[in-house]
Amino acid sequence: MKSLLCTLLVALALGPVPGCRSSDPEPPLVIPPSTSGVYVLNEGTFSGGGGVSFIDAATDSVFVDAITGSSDWAFPNDMKVIGSKGYVAVNASDRVDVIDLASQSVIKGIVFPPGKGPGFLAWEGDTLAVANYDGSVCLIDMRSDSIVGTVEHVVGFPGGVAMIHGKVFVSDVGLYPSTGREVCVLRLHAPVGRDTIIVENAPGAM
Repeated sequence: MKSLLCTLLVALALGPVPGCRSSDPEPPLVIPPSTSGVYVLNEGTFSGGGGVSFIDAATDSVFVDAITGSSDWAFPNDMKVIGSKGYVAVNASDRVDVIDLASQSVIKGIVFPPGKGPGFLAWEGDTLAVANYDGSVCLIDMRSDSIVGTVEHVVGFPGGVAMIHGKVFVSDVGLYPSTGREVCVLRLHAPVGRDTIIVENAPGAM
């Protein structure tokens, strides 16, 4: 009897047994407004599972699935926060997805031609430059969130992209086993054209 009483007292002290389910639905994930934080792109695997996490520096909290509508992403590669929107290059899905940061949800997918493989993003003014893994560059007008131009065969394989003063700089990291040694410069304003800058082996991020 004494042993049974001790067992009951221990069970009461521990509270309900873990594993019991409640019929109440889980509350929706709400990310509080934050002026300081970091978005983390999770590439996932070849079978999917990509997405975005958010680290709120103000509260030292982590939200694993931060963006509604990102669960089908295949290899998200780069993200830029521009004003009230976020832009994510979703490589294997051939899209740049537009995120409304207020609602933390995908509001539009800018579809690229198959095989482009959007990889890196840079912007200036209302223009977003996308360096694609097929070596091309697409230009997006962020007022309409649509592709307004494409320049083919810019580099063999991009390592990064930057944009300033109406010029898009794309580094050519090269295709294994070869390496690139150039940065291609696209001039978007008059005189429109392209230049080449020779640098060291396999230039990457800028």
